[in-house]
Amino acid sequence: MDIYDEYLFVALFSFHLSEKRRRVETVEVDIYVGNNYVVCVHHRPLRELDRVRQRLLSRNEFVTSSPANVAHTVFDAVVDEYLPIMNKLSAMVDGIEDRLLDEDPEDDAAVLDSLFHLKHELTALRRLAVPLREVVSVLLRPTTRRIPEESAAYYDDVRDHLIRVVDMIDTMRDYLMDSLDIYTTQQTRRNAEETKRVNQSVARLTAVSTIFLPLTFITGISTG
Repeated sequence: MDIYDEYLFVALFSFHLSEKRRRVETVEVDIYVGNNYVVCVHHRPLRELDRVRQRLLSRNEFVTSSPANVAHTVFDAVVDEYLPIMNKLSAMVDGIEDRLLDEDPEDDAAVLDSLFHLKHELTALRRLAVPLREVVSVLLRPTTRRIPEESAAYYDDVRDHLIRVVDMIDTMRDYLMDSLDIYTTQQTRRNAEETKRVNQSVARLTAVSTIFLPLTFITGISTG
């Protein structure tokens, strides 16, 4: 965020979950807020901003009352899209845990790849959500001047949503790492059991060799 004498500039990001690619795609939205205007710049159409446009066209009293309220409506529309995506990602995390803790080890490589990919996605989202949370906190300061006191409560609601989003991201990341720890422990146990079985087999073979070796030696003497 940059604050100038005539306007302030804020960059935020729209999140979209690609079902086909199973990854989160982001679109940057640049917002310029002046005394009597709000300009949004983005490189592709966004349904959340279409909703804002519809409210403006319908002459919604709250939205059209000030540039600060227009900017809030943009923030709110973009951030509202985060929570459904977080819920879908949470379901993906649950699915990975179930597959990872399955007793069938054949699919382990693919599941681990999904786990690390999802962890990377969550880390990337956190790097976008945390700064935006701080931006909203700065906007709420009286020194920012572009956000009048009567609009501050609405921005505080956006900040609460962002706090919840960051908490959900952190919870999912911790959940994935806990699942990985359990999987590692499970693999260590499996490897120990396999090593034990191999050692027992070797011990039995050694015992058989010990029994038959003297018999072979005695048979050789008798034949001579």
